Amino acid sequence: MDKSKVHLQKLSVYANKKTIATQLRSLKQSVQRHSVKQLDIYSRGNVAADGKTGCGICLLLPSFTGLRSLNMLKESLSRKEGYEYRIMPHLLRRAPLLEHLVVCFVNISRVTEKSLAMPQHPFKFLELSHFYCDSAKQLREFSPQ
Repeated sequence: MDKSKVHLQKLSVYANKKTIATQLRSLKQSVQRHSVKQLDIYSRGNVAADGKTGCGICLLLPSFTGLRSLNMLKESLSRKEGYEYRIMPHLLRRAPLLEHLVVCFVNISRVTEKSLAMPQHPFKFLELSHFYCDSAKQLREFSPQ
């Protein structure tokens, strides 16, 4: 696609701990990463900042210099599988131009209650859905007022 000068606006990536290293290498070599405005990431299992898939996603984002929209979705889900809420500050630091963020299946069970505030970021649209919480206090933090 680079040779034919096709410029992608939207890209979907399946993030898997077995393939994320290869995906990172390929994307860093492609000029397509500069034209992508929307990135949809599908993953399986629990995704934390320090996990292989989580680290890979965090490393993937700076490659997309024009990224405006990020949708993070799960392929399959059990109670302990989701996007750890504590990954959010890492994602936002690596995608400073992000205007639109959708994260389905947010797991906040491993986060201390004092660090539940969303980091400051100039979003036009933010959707966090399907929460897994350990306490009623955590659930109230994210419930609509």
